[in-house]
Amino acid sequence: MQLAELHKLEHFRNRWIALDPRGGNGLAALRNGCVVVDFDPDVGVLCARLEREGRSSLEIHFCCTPR
Repeated sequence: MQLAELHKLEHFRNRWIALDPRGGNGLAALRNGCVVVDFDPDVGVLCARLEREGRSSLEIHFCCTPR
């Protein structure tokens, strides 16, 4: 799966997603080795949750509705 493919998945649509570029365990794996570790419609809530979990060095992306 590629990042563009995440935009097509209903459960990620219109939500912020946190990707770990180092790989590992996650909710979905991308072809480039990144994994989705969490997602939320509110970026502030997502970042607060990631901080509480001690997660760092993540990429945050917004999955918008495809045209």
